[in-house]
Amino acid sequence: MNLNDVKKMETERAVEPLIATLKVRDSAVRGAVAEALGKIGDARAVEPLIATLKDISRYDNTRETVFEALGKIDAPAFEQMLAALKVEDKEMRQAAAEALGKIGDAHVVERALKDSDKIVRIHTAIGLGKRGGTRAIKVLADALKDTDKDIRFRALVILTEIDNDSVVGPLCEVLNSPDFDRKDEKSAARALVALYRKAKTGPIAKIRILAKKSKMNEKHEDDRGSSDCSDWHHDVGGLDIQF
Repeated sequence: MNLNDVKKMETERAVEPLIATLKVRDSAVRGAVAEALGKIGDARAVEPLIATLKDISRYDNTRETVFEALGKIDAPAFEQMLAALKVEDKEMRQAAAEALGKIGDAHVVERALKDSDKIVRIHTAIGLGKRGGTRAIKVLADALKDTDKDIRFRALVILTEIDNDSVVGPLCEVLNSPDFDRKDEKSAARALVALYRKAKTGPIAKIRILAKKSKMNEKHEDDRGSSDCSDWHHDVGGLDIQF
């Protein structure tokens, strides 16, 4: 069984053969099958997809694809996805949350964004960000102030990928925050410069970016007056970003 076989079954809307193929060991094929079943939208695939989740390794990124397929097939499957937010398996919670964010159903996303587990909240926001909407920006901006360094980093990565004026404020704050290292600041700065150069970016957003130009352009040095930053030291100066 290969990806071409899966594509053929999808074209023929061969639901039962696709369901049977969910049991293959090849994660690429299994992911393609789940995606195909999601596109076809036949409710017969709901239970087999849920059963598949239990057999997938915690390190297999197919989980998110399966959750996304469930969201496309049947609204009642949302309850199964919400239930997955409460399992002990951290990777399962993350995959379910990101899939819910990508699907974007207002009711279930609202529930996920209010979840008591910050991992669920941030991954729902990440899913929303990948979907291209702006609703996640506030959640991601709040996550930049989280006490968990990993949460802050994940939020920053997604914010730098969102093409919207609303990310300018949060990204500008990263440039002044002691919670981020110079590498993170440079990532934020590059995203700001990219936004500035886009014709569709609004004038107010561009003014805010220009206000940070001196910090982005200024040559970086450490407190010894050296531009060699290979050792730990207290950073001073700018980010040495071409703007």
